[in-house]
Amino acid sequence: MKNLLLTLFMAVAFISAKAVTATVYVQADEAPFLYGWYTIGAKETKINGAWPGKQMTESTTKTNKAGETITFWCQTFDLSGTSSFNIIFNNGLEGVNKVQTGNISDIASDRYFTYNGQTGAYTDITEDFGVEIPDVEIQSVALISELNEWDGLAQLFSEIQKDRKYVFNLSLTDEQLEAIEYFYRFKFIIA
Repeated sequence: MKNLLLTLFMAVAFISAKAVTATVYVQADEAPFLYGWYTIGAKETKINGAWPGKQMTESTTKTNKAGETITFWCQTFDLSGTSSFNIIFNNGLEGVNKVQTGNISDIASDRYFTYNGQTGAYTDITEDFGVEIPDVEIQSVALISELNEWDGLAQLFSEIQKDRKYVFNLSLTDEQLEAIEYFYRFKFIIA
């Protein structure tokens, strides 16, 4: 009986120590730069260095459900610090020559993309490879703005639920109303 329990304990320890990873695959004429990050609470963690990130160097071929073999640039990320992360493909340049996608959010498993590198257009083709994109469990929703100095802990919503609408009524002081030139900027931080 002791040998069986010891073997079972070792198997459980091995399973729990296994790293959870997600690989980003992108079909592009030239290797793009990949910038990545995740946010927990108000803390943002960069996972591929500062902007513009790292240029992708690894490549592989994959066959989609239609039987087509496609060459991808790829990079694997360790998810042990978070349940999902965000990326931006870009050309590594600044100023008027900079080309980038918008934020590609909530990556929690292997994902496949095409990226043209010229206009920043990308397409998520993950389902063409038989990969189901899982729902990401939301831990917190926060409203940040210039009014609370971009503090992610200042306005946390409670009772986070799937498909719920979140409403925030803004009360401005007379001083804040007088200071408004055109608009205030707001962001929702979802973690």
